[in-house]
Amino acid sequence: MKSPELMRNEGVAVRPFTGSTELQESLEETVKLEVETGQGKFVLTSSDTLAIPPSEMRVAGIALKVSDFDKILKRVNPMVMSLEDVDVYVVAVDGPTSPLRSIEVLQKTALLSFGSVIPINSRGSQSDSRVLSNVHGRYSIELALVHNKELATTSALKPRKKGALLAKIEFSLKPTGVNDQPKPKPMDKELKESMGLPSSSWFYLKTSPSLLEAPSFDEAFDFFVDRDLLDALKVAKPSAQGALEGLLVATLVQGLCFEVAALGSEADSIDAAELEDSAVVKMMKKRLGVKNFAELFAELSESPSRAAAKMLAVNSLLKSLMGSLEEVSDE
Repeated sequence: MKSPELMRNEGVAVRPFTGSTELQESLEETVKLEVETGQGKFVLTSSDTLAIPPSEMRVAGIALKVSDFDKILKRVNPMVMSLEDVDVYVVAVDGPTSPLRSIEVLQKTALLSFGSVIPINSRGSQSDSRVLSNVHGRYSIELALVHNKELATTSALKPRKKGALLAKIEFSLKPTGVNDQPKPKPMDKELKESMGLPSSSWFYLKTSPSLLEAPSFDEAFDFFVDRDLLDALKVAKPSAQGALEGLLVATLVQGLCFEVAALGSEADSIDAAELEDSAVVKMMKKRLGVKNFAELFAELSESPSRAAAKMLAVNSLLKSLMGSLEEVSDE
């Protein structure tokens, strides 16, 4: 497969051109993503998410299948001056917690050359895509119909700008078994610079826009810790390991308390079921002993610091810190 073109993902909204709703519906109905792994073949419809073993993420067979190409053409035709003015893009998009948030254009073709099958990766082969090769996080495959020509017209009902997005659908894949607990990710000098942090920074909590509703910690946030510090942790004495792990947990919980408190007023725009299924919300409710998000938000609004103190009132954390201090005193 041709090496993908790397781009930044700034986010693009679909313009409400005449016929865009019908075109969107036809894409959702006729285009599926077929994923083949050692566990079998899976067919995803638009907006579906499939969890597969991390070992399969790089080598899964992936292809877009189109069941009724003529139906798509019939929807596009009245929207544009010519069907030749439309291109099809297949892109791979980093998940919401990726520090890069990049897009890779996997394939680009004229709409009229669009076939019934678009192969993305063959089963067992290593993808050239950096996004598709990420075994630790979610990514999406998107199919977009894009206007490829600048037209001299004042019509607001038809696309006239080059790059105008007519319709888009997406499918998501994520690895199984990696989202059970929040885990720190190593942060080296280059990553600190890319995130605008000084070289002496030793931690950074980067939250996702979907923090309040993300069903897994990996999708809710990235907790970065200095790489040298994490390496030292591996060979430290047990008491020191416990103390540092306790410090990292405390830092993470405090950061999440302030982030959720800041975002809590936006919860009215989020489906209640998604809020209650949120990994972060479930963790906080359990630690604070509250029943729902409303009670949780009330605690956080009153004092994020006190809420964090309550969540961290765990004997094992205190014992780890005290044990490390006692060991230092003995030396």
